[in-house]
Amino acid sequence: MRYALLVSLLLISLPISASSYHGDEYVILTGFEPFGNYEINPSQMVVEELNGSTVGNAKIISFILPVDFNKSAEIIKKAIEDYNPAVVICTGLDGSARKIEVEKIALNIRWASLDNKFGGWKKIENDAPFFLLSTLPVEEIVEAIDENGIEARISYFAGTYSCNYVFYSTLLYMEEDGKDIPVGFIHLPPLKSQKRYGMELEDMKEAIKIAIERTLASA
Repeated sequence: MRYALLVSLLLISLPISASSYHGDEYVILTGFEPFGNYEINPSQMVVEELNGSTVGNAKIISFILPVDFNKSAEIIKKAIEDYNPAVVICTGLDGSARKIEVEKIALNIRWASLDNKFGGWKKIENDAPFFLLSTLPVEEIVEAIDENGIEARISYFAGTYSCNYVFYSTLLYMEEDGKDIPVGFIHLPPLKSQKRYGMELEDMKEAIKIAIERTLASA
């Protein structure tokens, strides 16, 4: 657990320098640190292992996000400002997922238990749309992942916690700032070692690479 958090801090504070890469494009890829009963978060493992690799002419720059509404969104916004990426894909763990879940809809709603003892829901942004749609080619990504023998599906609900929060916040930031950069969120299942219905890490990594390839091809 301590090692995972240390790696997270290093990845957040020491991303690959833009000046050290001479390719055409960047892809920002994010995962979350462990939370709840999960001492390992597969999304963290996937993005750590893909950090610095290339897909086509694009280099992947990975960030591990804290499970914190405001801090996670700010890290992504700063990364976008620093790297002006071609694509932004955020990932997270869905403990009940049996397949790769490519999210279609981000809702302007979040669980408010962190703000008051009564819990309940509140809007992420009061004067913003109730929902925003992923700007990734969701259907094409799911089809391509399936064609490579990895189970995937379109999901229409990203929850009401940190995953949906960064999904919605990043889409809204792009819209308000007039940036034409594809943004989306992909939920990953647990590892095979965590749940009997889980997925192998290599399959998750391959699925994310396919998602990046399809998005770059459709841009």
